[in-house]
Amino acid sequence: MDEKDLLRGALLDKARTRDTEYRITHTHFLTPAQRAEAETIARAEHLYPGCVFYGGYPEAERTVCLFLPDYIEADGPGALAHLFAEDPELCPLCIVRAEKDAFSDAGHRDYLGALLGLGIRREMIGDLIVSGGGCQIIALRRIAGYIAEQFRSAGRASLRCTVAEIGTLAAAPPAGKELFISVKSPRLDAVAAACFGLSRSAAAEAVARGSVFVNSVPVAKPEKLLAAGDTLTLRGRGKCRLRAMDGTTKSGRIKITAEKY
Repeated sequence: MDEKDLLRGALLDKARTRDTEYRITHTHFLTPAQRAEAETIARAEHLYPGCVFYGGYPEAERTVCLFLPDYIEADGPGALAHLFAEDPELCPLCIVRAEKDAFSDAGHRDYLGALLGLGIRREMIGDLIVSGGGCQIIALRRIAGYIAEQFRSAGRASLRCTVAEIGTLAAAPPAGKELFISVKSPRLDAVAAACFGLSRSAAAEAVARGSVFVNSVPVAKPEKLLAAGDTLTLRGRGKCRLRAMDGTTKSGRIKITAEKY
């Protein structure tokens, strides 16, 4: 049985449990690639409505697939946020706030490595939101208490952890660097090359490897046309949001204003 079959089985099982037990059910956290596959399966198996992807905040990269009983109408992140604010215990996600000491630095890799070192599977935790004072870890509710008790250090930093409800998440968008670029075409490979400082061929190879995501969904077609508002992610190189496509240069190239972070 391959990964796609396992994912299909998990989705159908969670949907059946929702229907028989009349409660919210959910998968583990899905990567962007797994989410794209799950969306395809959900359409093919007629799992909509009542199937929603949620990661704690609208821009979340890793999400769980929620299956909602028909007495709950919440078809998007905004509606879910309102639902979980009214009844936090319904939400399968929590935040673990890891506050670090003032004398040491720790980055995303330090926090993630230390968490995995505790024996926690990556699928049990979602996005890690790192700031100067520490890290907010979005985690499945059932594992949040264990993380708070055991997570004491990351890199050289000492940590103090508390568990909070998802509605208290502080997920301010990271500050980005403004870019002004121009491309012959709004194709994915051309824009990715300009945003991340690659050659056109290197960008196309990255797309073919599955390393490029558009709005958190992996895209394998370098000829995909992009538009203002799209967000590109190149694994290992960061993200770039296309803020505007404003006219053309004298040579006919398309002018793009972007934000890289």
